[in-house]
Amino acid sequence: MVGASGAAVARININGSLDTTFYTSGSRVSNFGGQAYQLALTSDGKVYQIAEAALVIRYHTDGAYDTAFNTSGSKDYDLGADGHADGGYAILIQTDGLLVIGGNTDDGADEDRFSVSRFLTDGTLDTAFSTNGTDWQDVVSGCDTGLALALQSDGLIVQSGYGGFGGLTDAIVVARYQTNGVLDPAFDGDGKKTWSPFATTESIGMLIATDGDLVFAGSDDTLKNAAVIRLMSNGAIETSFATGGFASLDWSGQEGDYFRGVALDSDGSVVLAGTAAQTTTHFDFGIARYLPSGALDTAFSTDGKATTTANKGSSGEIRAILGLPNGQILGVGSIAVH
Repeated sequence: MVGASGAAVARININGSLDTTFYTSGSRVSNFGGQAYQLALTSDGKVYQIAEAALVIRYHTDGAYDTAFNTSGSKDYDLGADGHADGGYAILIQTDGLLVIGGNTDDGADEDRFSVSRFLTDGTLDTAFSTNGTDWQDVVSGCDTGLALALQSDGLIVQSGYGGFGGLTDAIVVARYQTNGVLDPAFDGDGKKTWSPFATTESIGMLIATDGDLVFAGSDDTLKNAAVIRLMSNGAIETSFATGGFASLDWSGQEGDYFRGVALDSDGSVVLAGTAAQTTTHFDFGIARYLPSGALDTAFSTDGKATTTANKGSSGEIRAILGLPNGQILGVGSIAVH
């Protein structure tokens, strides 16, 4: 299942062909509008899709809108000040079937706040979660945006993204919530953490490692390199990882490298993927694998990293990756033709 620009969704067979049993031709473009960001699959095979402007859509297994969700199959929710925009960028489904959305909301004073919301299966906000189903956090004085969500084995919710001043992405922002939507004080003392190992740092992807550590894919915006960062489960810096808990990767001496997708290998190695700058105008798909120590795994592509040209005259970006049971890595992204 693949989410795409314009709130489109498609289902693809194992051989790469479109599954024509899904909707009419294997794909569907929503008439609700908005660019799609993430998908989540329920235990009974239904599909949630989160799109820009905080739009949530639920599909049946055949691609039809599920009208049991907010009567129309979609919900455009307003969490902030009236008339001000919300953004939904991350989605997960709890083990009890409840839906969690992460992103940001405008506080009415032109500043974005870190937000996380929980919905019942019928599309209404879960009022047992925080205050009326949603929580705002002013983590960094400026603008905060949540881009990734993860669910711990004990049901706690972790959200990560970035916070900045004057429109700059200055720090990684992480918050951990208890099952009732209240910040967990066992995480860094107050339930939230900001950290910028570089002068400006951005976190885009996140996962929870088998030992409970948090691993972040992002960028070192000072040197314009890709970056991987690791925190312990209590929010402390995992100093045994790389140098002081983080590593920066420069693919070829050009500015513009970053990681977006992150996945875990069965041996505990971390695989990250994104964009590898080759010139000031050309960017390849980039992928790297790190050992649990934070060193590049030289058993992967001889030096721990690899690039693939998207197409002649094109630039590529991997947005998300998935480790397959056979050890292969599946990536999804985009190509821009120059």
